[in-house]
Amino acid sequence: MKKIFLITIIFLSTCFVQAQDSKVFYYHNNKKIFLDVIENSIIINFKNDVNEFQKDKILKKLVESNFTISELSKLSYCLSKDLVQFDFDDFFSKENIDKSYFYFSNMLIYKDSTILWTNNKITVNFNQTSDLFEVLIKNDIPFINVDQIGSNQQTFVIELEIDKINAIEYANILEKSGYVNWAQPYFMKIIQNPKIYNQNLKRNNFEYNDYINLEEAWYISNGSGVRVAVIDDGVFLRHPDLENNFIDGFDATDHKCGGDTHGGTFSCPACPFKDDHGTMVSGLICAEGNNNHYFKGVAFEGKVIPIRIFYSDFNNYLYMCVLNCEPKWVVNGIKYAWEKDNVDVINNSWTGPPETLIEQELGYALKKGRDGKGCIVIFSSGNNGYNYVEHYGSLPNVISVGGIDLYNKRVDNNVWGSQYGDSLNIVAPGDNVFTTDMSFNGYSIVSGTSFSASFVSGLAALILSLNPNLTGQEVKNIIESTAQKINKYHPTENPNGYVYIDDPNHYPNGLWNEEVGYGLIDCFAALEATCVENFSNQVVIGPIVEFERTVIGCNDLLVENVIVPQHNKLTLNAPGKITINGPFKVASGAQLKVK
Repeated sequence: MKKIFLITIIFLSTCFVQAQDSKVFYYHNNKKIFLDVIENSIIINFKNDVNEFQKDKILKKLVESNFTISELSKLSYCLSKDLVQFDFDDFFSKENIDKSYFYFSNMLIYKDSTILWTNNKITVNFNQTSDLFEVLIKNDIPFINVDQIGSNQQTFVIELEIDKINAIEYANILEKSGYVNWAQPYFMKIIQNPKIYNQNLKRNNFEYNDYINLEEAWYISNGSGVRVAVIDDGVFLRHPDLENNFIDGFDATDHKCGGDTHGGTFSCPACPFKDDHGTMVSGLICAEGNNNHYFKGVAFEGKVIPIRIFYSDFNNYLYMCVLNCEPKWVVNGIKYAWEKDNVDVINNSWTGPPETLIEQELGYALKKGRDGKGCIVIFSSGNNGYNYVEHYGSLPNVISVGGIDLYNKRVDNNVWGSQYGDSLNIVAPGDNVFTTDMSFNGYSIVSGTSFSASFVSGLAALILSLNPNLTGQEVKNIIESTAQKINKYHPTENPNGYVYIDDPNHYPNGLWNEEVGYGLIDCFAALEATCVENFSNQVVIGPIVEFERTVIGCNDLLVENVIVPQHNKLTLNAPGKITINGPFKVASGAQLKVK
């Protein structure tokens, strides 16, 4: 099975062939964001007052005229055929169809390959000095309903009566009016559902764990007490490696495909990969340890709150399972995470065109989450190999994560490539990674920056478990400043290596490179740096030391029930008092160092 990834949105080649030269645009931060119009496809949106008989009659007539019809939602359908010579006005007149029941919108595509379209809604942030209804009336906006959305009380979803002017045009009118802070279309989106490369092999991430010094880090922290929100497509709540580490989550979608209030269910029959991606991400973050299974997550004593913001459904237009999504789901999911569930870390492996509504809610999580200390918000960089990080990963104060392979290089092969560029912060393992899934075996080997982000979310949980008083920015600084400068350039020994630049004005946490950011995460070094800042925890370890181990206490260190076998070495390091209790055995030929 071919490897495809959630953050990599690789659509059928015909979709790209169909993109016309014609474009539409909307505004974001006073700049035009251009979208391509997909030729020979159009969206018919039925109005709320249409009944099933009327809708079915219209769709039946379209099928009789050789349209291919794909349901996108209860009221929106994609119509596909050669539209160059087709006259809709003439067709509806001949068929005596009342056009007041519906309106059309273009099928569009963003540069990251997200397919989107508008309905009859726009999102607007009004000036505090402006009267909402006066502004709408003054600008001839035919509004039907107004609903506040998100944490910003000046932000609203405006439902419109659509006739000849579409939602994008109405949003642009308000944007240029001077009476609002911003106005944008309320985009509906579909992205390709992941088809995961699944070997069902019994293996572990020992190579990668060694690369990021995870085994050593576990002697200091295991993620206990930390809550990580996985904002994704839900999870398999009954996976034996996950079920004890879940806290009830939230389904922010419309529950069409079996959603429940816990953020995840078993697979939807029409789409066998439903909830698979969230299950894989969750496993890398917090799969349970010490339960006689052969795998555990980075923060195996942490807890995951699953939050569903999209779900899988079969799409006839693309003839594949896709992920359905709309802005309200994303905003409500983020808001639930930081405000109601008070999570510490928010893991995101999704992308899309710039939407200020979503950015706004992420901003609240970054500033007001964790009782004002700020959530740690993590995004995957993208899998298309482009030299830019996908939009939400490029936002200030988030941590954008790229992927490396087993050769300690940015992944760039004939299947996928880790995206990179000015906004990249850090890299983590991302190619052929072992994790939990929804297969019969329960585990898979997967690839993509989605899973790189999971490693970093796990590391953030380890850090906060050690010192929950750190701010989000302090956690970010620790992760970046302790990163390993992998594959470093040398004129003779490694002429093709990465050149790390010293630019403290743009990259304050050390040397940086556009392909790998500050470098590869170092879990042990990050916790060691956290200890320097913390001096608060007592550490208890045991029972058998294998090879060479260093244990760092953040204050007093209590060591008990430990065996150091022959030829092995144990180093104890703590700023406070180190107490060694029995049973404690150092075999002949073993080493014990106390600092």
